[in-house]
Amino acid sequence: MKRISTLAVFIVLLFSLVVGYFYFFVFNKEHPDFENLKPEYVLEAAELYKQFTSDPKKAQLMYGGKMIQVKGNINTIEKLDSLTIAVYVFNEGMFGNEGVRCTFLNEEAAMIQDINDVQNASIKGFCSGFNDTDVILEKCSVIK
Repeated sequence: MKRISTLAVFIVLLFSLVVGYFYFFVFNKEHPDFENLKPEYVLEAAELYKQFTSDPKKAQLMYGGKMIQVKGNINTIEKLDSLTIAVYVFNEGMFGNEGVRCTFLNEEAAMIQDINDVQNASIKGFCSGFNDTDVILEKCSVIK
């Protein structure tokens, strides 16, 4: 009986340590300040789209998971619930416009509304990859 209670105490202690580890090192982890991060790459939006469509694996290795800055003419601005998405359109696909989609931070969404479709806009964002139609940039902000 003593051996079972010792084992139960050990299991509870081990479980408490695992929960504590996840709380302090995973859930309590500080998030990056996307608005103030410096971009690792600066390029034209058309060039970024071309690289992802010609060789997605190579482009994903190069740009995936990195802060990048793109320049070009924004063709459309979409509002979906609380999301604001600017789209650099380079192709008309079966399911609509294809290109570079930039999802904005809530604080930055109002700034993109002031840009019209003929302006050369510069946007930086976190590249999360390519979904076979669009290059996806998240946590975007307008470069002034």
